[in-house]
Amino acid sequence: KLMAGFVMIAGFGMFALPVAIISSGFAAEIHRRDFVVTWGMVARVPLFCGLDALTIGNLVQLLHAQAVEAGTLIGRKGEEATGMYFIMSGQVQIEFPTGPVTLDEGEFFGEMALLQSRRRAADIMASTRCTLLKLQSGDFSRFMLRHPEVYARIRKIADERLRDLKRRNELETEIAEIKIEKGSQEDEIAG
Repeated sequence: KLMAGFVMIAGFGMFALPVAIISSGFAAEIHRRDFVVTWGMVARVPLFCGLDALTIGNLVQLLHAQAVEAGTLIGRKGEEATGMYFIMSGQVQIEFPTGPVTLDEGEFFGEMALLQSRRRAADIMASTRCTLLKLQSGDFSRFMLRHPEVYARIRKIADERLRDLKRRNELETEIAEIKIEKGSQEDEIAG
């Protein structure tokens, strides 16, 4: 009986060991494949063009993939910014007071709130089903310190976006003033 019990336990071990080896190899291959796919997507983002493979690899390890259905609110105006997002596929709409701004694959958003340590300035909603990569605010700060060239690119784009928003606000103000002026002139003519 003792010998039969020992053979039985050894038999379980003989089956369990190859299964464990195969499943761990399979899991490692899936992880490697996901890394390569994510690396390829990040390398296509215009912001990261020209970066070496090691830098992109370091960034990929910090990113968290997120699938978002159409109509999902990604960020709410006034909430604390917890990270910036890169659009891998799909379309996102940002609802500024001056009107909506649409961003497509390869673009990013959320950097202004992180750069200026402020709350979100607009609602952010997925227009279509999106695949996003999120860079958490702490990881963002550390990565920007280690890679000032990326920080300079993000800063430049953020400044351009801020100037565009200010121009839109000024244009909206001018249009409102013209409408008020026209309305008072029409009242004078009617009166």
